[in-house]
Amino acid sequence: MSDARFDPAVFEQKLAKVMASLDSLKRESAGTLTELGKNREKAALRGDLGPEWQKIQQKIDLNKTTIDDVFNGTDESPEAIALRERSEENLSTLKVELETDIEGLDDDEAAVADQLADIRVLNTELAARLEAMRIAMEPRS
Repeated sequence: MSDARFDPAVFEQKLAKVMASLDSLKRESAGTLTELGKNREKAALRGDLGPEWQKIQQKIDLNKTTIDDVFNGTDESPEAIALRERSEENLSTLKVELETDIEGLDDDEAAVADQLADIRVLNTELAARLEAMRIAMEPRS
């Protein structure tokens, strides 16, 4: 029988690797979101996303509004209203599609989907616990 003792040095090494992986994922995600945002801005200015987006992007570039203002209702311009309405329609359609997809799963697929949802929750909890442990292990000034 092996002597499985807690080794703080090994734990710290493993924790450092996990934290480095999490930091890397955060950086990659941030870069991807930034790139997506820039692509949306360019498409909006060209008019590829419609005249409402084009006008809103021009207002954003002139610091007359923000994306948050558009979607939280602060921007009451006709273009912002149109974008909010379109967004609500798209979300409603997506909700119906997802509900239909879920209803179409057979019992095995539904069980797997439930397990995946549980895994996602556990991953989120693990990341939070690891972050709390990392913070707790940081030297205090």
